[in-house]
Amino acid sequence: MHGHSRIVIWGLSLIFLLLITGLVYADSGLYVDGAIGRTQLDTPIAGVALEDSATAVRANVGLDFGNNIAFEAGYLNLGEFEISSPFGRADASLDGATVAAVFRLPLTGNLAAMARGGLFIWQSEFSNYSATLATEGEDLFYGVGLQADISDRFSLTGEWDRFEFDDDTADALFFGFRLKF
Repeated sequence: MHGHSRIVIWGLSLIFLLLITGLVYADSGLYVDGAIGRTQLDTPIAGVALEDSATAVRANVGLDFGNNIAFEAGYLNLGEFEISSPFGRADASLDGATVAAVFRLPLTGNLAAMARGGLFIWQSEFSNYSATLATEGEDLFYGVGLQADISDRFSLTGEWDRFEFDDDTADALFFGFRLKF
C-alpha cells in the first residue's frame, strides 16, 4: 500500500473512532481544533542549506473525557521547505496524521495550561527537476500551550510542539481555536 494512503486510512479510522465514541456519551465532550503557525526545522547535514521555516496548519477532532484529559486525532502539515546542496536544489514537504493525549491544568476560571503528547504518522516528499523521493515514518511528538476560554464552547489556543525525527527536529508554534459541541 502506498505510504500516503496508509496515513489517510489511519487518520480517517481514528477520527471515525473518536466520532462514534463521542456519540455514545450524552455529554459528548467532542470538539474540533484548528490552528495555523510556523515550523522551524533543524537538520544537521553538512553542506546542505535549508530554508528552515515554513507555514504549518493543523486540524483535529477530539474527545474530552473530563478530569482535564482528552484524546484527539487529526491532520498536520508542517510545511514546505527548500533544500540546496552541491547536487542541486529540491523542495520538501512534511505532513501526516496525528493521535495524541492532551492534559489540561486550570490556572484561572478561563485560562488553562496544556501538555500534549502523541504519535505523528508522517510522509515527506523531496522533489527536484528530475525525480521525487517519498519517505514515511512514525515518530513521537510533545508540546505545551495555553487555552483561553472565550465562552463555554469557544476557546483560543497558543501552543508549541516539538517533533523529533532521528537526527532532525522540528519545532512548531501554533495559534488557533477549539470549538466544543
